[in-house]
Formats: sequence, structure tokens, C-alpha cells
Amino acid sequence: MKDENKLILLTCLQRRTENEENQIKQIISLKLDWGYIVGQLIHHRLSGYFISYLSENEKKYLYKEVNKQLSLIYKLNKYITMENMKFFSKIFEQFEKEGIKYAGLKGVIYNASMYEIGVRRSNDIDILVPETEIKNIDSILRNNGFIQSVNSNREEASKREKMIQRLKFHDLIPYYRNVDDSILIPYYKMDINFRVDNTKEGLTKKFFDYGTNVYEGNGYSVRGLRWETHLLHLCIHFARETSNSVWVKDKRDCMLYKLVDIENTIRYLGKEKLKLWSEKVTQFECDEDIFITFFYLNKLYPNESYKQILEGVNVDESIINKVKVLGTNDIISREKDYIDESFDLNYCIDFSKNN
Repeated sequence: MKDENKLILLTCLQRRTENEENQIKQIISLKLDWGYIVGQLIHHRLSGYFISYLSENEKKYLYKEVNKQLSLIYKLNKYITMENMKFFSKIFEQFEKEGIKYAGLKGVIYNASMYEIGVRRSNDIDILVPETEIKNIDSILRNNGFIQSVNSNREEASKREKMIQRLKFHDLIPYYRNVDDSILIPYYKMDINFRVDNTKEGLTKKFFDYGTNVYEGNGYSVRGLRWETHLLHLCIHFARETSNSVWVKDKRDCMLYKLVDIENTIRYLGKEKLKLWSEKVTQFECDEDIFITFFYLNKLYPNESYKQILEGVNVDESIINKVKVLGTNDIISREKDYIDESFDLNYCIDFSKNN
């Protein structure tokens, strides 16, 4: 792997080892293609991680303008995330008051636990709810000025648009609330997920039966899945995107912040908990999702723990390159390795295929 890619992957980690710190110090002092590095950071939504986790001494190797711009992105991330968290904290309070069964997912949990505000860019809020709660959630959100829209349009989505949304994504309903008095936040968005995985009947119920916790940090609190199912959901979400044409066709699956988030989650939990996790989550029968996720994690951050997890699941390795074609029973193969594809920014989106 080229030095620029190594530097990106290592610097975006929290709780680095001494060996990793030494690698960063060695690489950052070399002659590097900083245009390439900055382009990759922006594309993969890793700018905040990179500039946050570099030491002050290591930042001396950055061009001043690079340092300024990456620092500005961090500040923008922080402002937008704080505004989102502040607003949605009130929504979560209503959920709790009304006894709504829900669990925050991904970014909202990170922002109330392991990341400082500003590290990670959060565009919206994702929550998981049982399908029986959708009507109650809809009522609360509409009372707070939200509409079910498409791509932040200012009007309620038509029946046709809602039908297309459900056909494409099956298990997600987007809600928007326009913000007229903010330059940086044009709208608040909440995605209502009502299935952990639409191919596994009853999995959402199993997740909720396993329980939820309240995560608290950075002055915020939000209910989320227990740490075991929180990590498993991250694996399912990542594996789903890398194996479905909805995301693969325009490389939306090749956003490395997702794997970085999973790696940081594991480091946050610790190796002992990872071993315990691999034993506990067998009950959810998600071996393929676990295999796909840890296969790529082991390529980026190889270690024995990941190898043991891969060896512990009974999965045919050929699934790594299989992609399901939306609306059909067809399976196609990736033309390029996922990691190579992720770092290859020489591409052109063919919009004719999106219609």
C-alpha cells in the first residue's frame, strides 16, 4: 500500500499503538503527494478524523493552507453536528416521554460516546424502530414540522415517490424539516429504519429484545442498541452496502469512513470485548455480514483477532465479490478489489443508469 494511503488509514484511528504512532512519524516526514491525500480525505469524509488525531508536532509537516482548510472542515463539522444534536435531543426526549421504542444508530451514538464533536461529519440522524412504531414516530415528527420528503424537497413526497423509495430501500423512511434561519443547515433530517436487515425476518425484534442502553457524552444522551448489537448493526450496514447494486453502481459503498468507524468502535470497546462479542452475536445468525466486514477490516488493519473471527464463521469466501442487482435475482461480480476501488478516484458517474 502506498505511503499516502497508509498515513490516511493510520492517522484516522483513535487509541493507536506505539508502533502505529512510529509509522505515522516516519511516513509524514517523507515527500508525499498532499494533493492526493487531501482529495482522499474529503472524498472519504475523513478530514475531521485526520486533523483531530494528528499531534501538533505532526501538523508541522502540513502545508499551512492544508492545515487551515482541514481545521475549518473540523469546525464546520462541529457546528453542524452540535446544531443537529441540540435539536434532536428534544425529539429524543419526546420519544422517551411517549414510551416510543427506538434506538439511535451510527453517528448519533458516536457523537454521544467515543468521538469528540467535529471529528465525524453527520448529515442526518438515523434511528431504528419496530415497524409497529412508525405511526407514532410519524405523528411526533409531523408535530415538530417534519414531512416525509425526497432529497429535502420542500413538499410532501407523492405516493409514487414514496412507493419508489420503499421499492429501492425497503426499510427506510426519510423525514425532513426545513431550516430557514441557518446558512449551514438547510434542513434537519431523520431516517427511520424499521428493519435491521430486510432479508432476515424477525432480526429487528431480536435486537430490541436484546435490549437498549442510554449513551451519554459531549453533553448529549441518546438511547441506542447495546454495544454488542450496535457493533453488529455496523457490520450489517457495511456488508449490505458493499453487496447491493443500489450503492455499488456509483461507488457510494466505497466510503472508507464506515470501516474506520468500525475499527475505532472496536478499539473503543477493547480486544477482550471483541472476543466476547464474537461469541455472543452467533445467536443473530449474521455470519456473512461479519465475514465481509472483518475481511476488509483485516486488509486495512490486519491482526490476529480479526483472523480468528474470520476463521470462526462458516462462510464461503466467494461472497466477498458478489453484488445483488436491485429488483432482480441476479448476482454480479465486482470488477475490482473493494480497497483498490475505494482509493481510485478516477471515475465518472453515468447518470443514464440511475433512471
